[in-house]
Amino acid sequence: MTQRDVTWALVDVISYDYQWPSRDGENAVFGFTHSREVNEICAGMLPPHTVTPVSKTDLERALVGYVERRGLEAADETAIHRWLANLPDNIAIIEREAPRFR
Repeated sequence: MTQRDVTWALVDVISYDYQWPSRDGENAVFGFTHSREVNEICAGMLPPHTVTPVSKTDLERALVGYVERRGLEAADETAIHRWLANLPDNIAIIEREAPRFR
């Protein structure tokens, strides 16, 4: 790998916590984070491995549409709200390339 030109405006080192929802039984949070509504937030970015800065408010708005479309039970909606409440105000969605099967 060769060194490329680095500009101060392009490269920053940031601190972050990785919030990956459990896949246990395709739970409510996992379903929301893999929904059309969350995907629409990232629609204008180029894949793969794209990082989309987003505010918690954007995710809360997406949740409203997700609840309406899916008709979620109150317990599932509460679980997603609880998960969102623990997130910082400014976060990023990381789109990962789908695994390739041989």
